[in-house]
Amino acid sequence: MIRDEDDKVCVAEGDSLTYLSRSPTSTFWETTDVAAAEGVVYTCTGVASFGVHDTSKPKNLTFVEQFAWSPSNNAYPRCSHIDLDGDHILVSARVDEVQTTAFVALLDVKNPLAPQPLDDFTSEGALFEEAALQGDRAFVADAALGLQVFDIGNDTLEKLADITGLGPVTRVARYGDGVVAGTSAGRIHTIGADLTVQSSMDVGVAVQALLEVDDGRVVVALGSDGLALIDLDAGEVLATEDTHGTALRLDRLDTGEVVVANWS
Repeated sequence: MIRDEDDKVCVAEGDSLTYLSRSPTSTFWETTDVAAAEGVVYTCTGVASFGVHDTSKPKNLTFVEQFAWSPSNNAYPRCSHIDLDGDHILVSARVDEVQTTAFVALLDVKNPLAPQPLDDFTSEGALFEEAALQGDRAFVADAALGLQVFDIGNDTLEKLADITGLGPVTRVARYGDGVVAGTSAGRIHTIGADLTVQSSMDVGVAVQALLEVDDGRVVVALGSDGLALIDLDAGEVLATEDTHGTALRLDRLDTGEVVVANWS
């Protein structure tokens, strides 16, 4: 969502922004992540967990429902990140003073406006952050361990492997037929379909977001250091860009441009 100076949600329309509508009526949802599909937007929030919003009528954005899982004693647990791929959504939650147990949840979204919880997994002592779906697998960044990998082929979160020795992994995204993982210590790893580390390189500062663009190239958000375009196969930084803020989130438009969200 893009907000103007009056805290209104806007959408891009040509070279301008036009206010359409907002959801929900509450102004303090502390949205931490968002994913959009046809006619629906899913949100992760710090105070109201996972939310579903009907966008079939853009001028009347409608809140549908929110989910709570048991790990926070039936209160609305934190929701840190979501990843949408096909008919599944993966929700992850980091640990803090409210969310005292790290957890990840898998949902079926064949009916986009009525997600069905399939399975969830909790882990004492884990430090979950971002999570990514890749085919029949779910990869969960764990700053205490590296990557936790699950098989979701049966619509369950069946523990498949732990990939250790990566450092404090906080970001993970699809990359080729595997994933790319970034750490808070400024290191990037590529993991193949066989769950082995294919390459590693240092970028010097904490990785805030990762986005594959094409042919082994990845755009990396590096906070106040802006963006870097990296050829991971060659281990080279191809270009950098100052975003005049703290680059935290990345996405790509259908036309090919990369969009970056700054916290400033």
